[in-house]
Amino acid sequence: LSAPTDLTATVSGTHTISLSWSAAENAESYSIYQSASADGTYSQIASTVTDTTFDVDGLASGQTYYFKVAAANGFGSSDLSTEVAAIADIDRQGTIYYGSSLLIVNTSLDFTTTESTGNLPESITAQSSGADNSTHSEGGRIDAVVPFEPSADTQFITNLDYLQTQTAVGDTTTFYVINFETISFDQLDAKCVYNEGNVEIWVDNTTDENGNLNVPVTSQLSPDQIETLGQEYNNTIYQQMIENFGVLPVVNNSNKVTILVYDIQDGYKKETKYKYGYFKPLDLTDDAQSNQRSMIYLDTYPSMTPDPDTPSEKDVSFSYSGVAHELQHAINYNVNVIQQGGSKMSTCLDEAFSMAAEDMLYGTQYGRIEYFKTSETVQNGLSPLIWQNGNDDDVLSSYSMSYMFAMYLEAQAGTTAVFKDIIDEPGDDFSALQTIIYQDIDPSLSIVDLLTNFRIALLVSADSGPYGFGGNPDFCDVQPLRYSGDSTSLNLFGGGAIVTDIASSPFTDDPTDQGADIQLIGVFTPSQEDVARQTKETVIMLINEKRQAAGLVPMVEDPALDQAAAVRAAEVSVNFSHNRPNEESLADLLNAVGINNFTDVGENIAKLNESFPTYFVNLIPQANVLNETYTKIGVGTYSTDKTEYWALIYLDE
Repeated sequence: LSAPTDLTATVSGTHTISLSWSAAENAESYSIYQSASADGTYSQIASTVTDTTFDVDGLASGQTYYFKVAAANGFGSSDLSTEVAAIADIDRQGTIYYGSSLLIVNTSLDFTTTESTGNLPESITAQSSGADNSTHSEGGRIDAVVPFEPSADTQFITNLDYLQTQTAVGDTTTFYVINFETISFDQLDAKCVYNEGNVEIWVDNTTDENGNLNVPVTSQLSPDQIETLGQEYNNTIYQQMIENFGVLPVVNNSNKVTILVYDIQDGYKKETKYKYGYFKPLDLTDDAQSNQRSMIYLDTYPSMTPDPDTPSEKDVSFSYSGVAHELQHAINYNVNVIQQGGSKMSTCLDEAFSMAAEDMLYGTQYGRIEYFKTSETVQNGLSPLIWQNGNDDDVLSSYSMSYMFAMYLEAQAGTTAVFKDIIDEPGDDFSALQTIIYQDIDPSLSIVDLLTNFRIALLVSADSGPYGFGGNPDFCDVQPLRYSGDSTSLNLFGGGAIVTDIASSPFTDDPTDQGADIQLIGVFTPSQEDVARQTKETVIMLINEKRQAAGLVPMVEDPALDQAAAVRAAEVSVNFSHNRPNEESLADLLNAVGINNFTDVGENIAKLNESFPTYFVNLIPQANVLNETYTKIGVGTYSTDKTEYWALIYLDE
């Protein structure tokens, strides 16, 4: 009895791979075998299959599966067939693509030229779009590495026996600062108010024409706030930054950093974006307008202001991630330009690494993710290789794209050390990145393949493997908007990509007028129902992790409680209150869904613009989460155009 021939594997539906083969002579049935690796250990998943096709379903998105088939009759079984493989939910083969979405990527690394996508699907569906215009969110922050090209005569003061006068608290001086509104240098009188450990903090010391102190309210900080900022730098930021990214510039035999804290002049008005900090490489030289020190600049208004309408009320913790961000720029420049004698890292990577620093020290940058998911610039094909220097929306889109790439890079390497490895690696950006990809991720993976896998990961967010973010719960739903242009084709820069809907799967590619580096990929993206289910499961998992950390028994999800919670989520969308609109009690609702045997019940409600599981679980009051008497939980959600309403019900049944 011969083994079946012509075995093929096709991605045919969500979490489904279809197998087909040619009938073996004298075969009465077939057995299907599956493995998680090429030529790995195979397990039988089906037998007595009488057809020459078989659908394998329930597969994990983004995972590669391997299959073999054996024929059988009353006398025995054949050898196994040749091996075939397919990736669940991802179709990268041939010119006929199965999926709910079509990913179109320019795989070229040449970001200075474009290539045509060729004919786009006729089924492109208009999507709601528009970048997040929030004026005070993580997504609205902009920084700068002030451009500087060393001349032949430039001397870096880190290379000199440079003796700077020792600073004492109370000292004053005048700094050259950047006015981003006029794109020019200003001078700012400043005073040293903190000098401990590895940092000096200077603040605005402006005086009027009579010599009287006249510091704008937008620049003012209290002594306690300054002390808090200094301690955060010395106790948290400094050590983690040098461990994870590299060495700071050494000036005067010290790597002590000067932080100048003031209201950066950027033309900020309500409803506009703002500079929250900057790094000026010029300060590390003896050129004109240099402050001749290792230095970063930090904004007070609106960066430290919870409410821009009350500029006198500040919270310096708002700036902590900005300090980490600017320090990464300083470290990066020091290693690449001063120590290695090379060129400055590209803005795309440099900013990606700075946002990785923010994430590493202070957690998920939710505003960047929100902006990415609603950006028209991303929607229309933004390349992660290009930094947009146009209007604010374009720049913020580049920030969000770079952040997403940094988090993907870290997830694939499985370590935060990947950033320091790339910074330390000599050579240009591409050569350094490729070397570390080989070293830290996969010795056979090219930059082109990494960038393509990144694009797929944005769509499927697989729990593990090359098409996801390492199971990070805050990145389980990061899909960009679908392209909704009215053109029949589009020109994409190298690294650029768009996503369109496939109204009728499969889609047959027409390569006419298509660029040589254009690649099409069919993807079965998660439905809204799948995302909601996964988010709910993740929320319960995170809640139970908190309970286990506190020594409490995990709660069990209860379907009847889920039903009650869904009713409450809909109710709070109308009246955001623990009081029900019909004036009945929560106990009445539980009785209505068949829950009668309980002595205590608790409820949390929330309304969010975007559901990030980690943020949500940390946001809700912990009294119910950590109540040792509760044994069951129900979760319900209700969505409107811009808001998601949540209800969590806890029970001691």
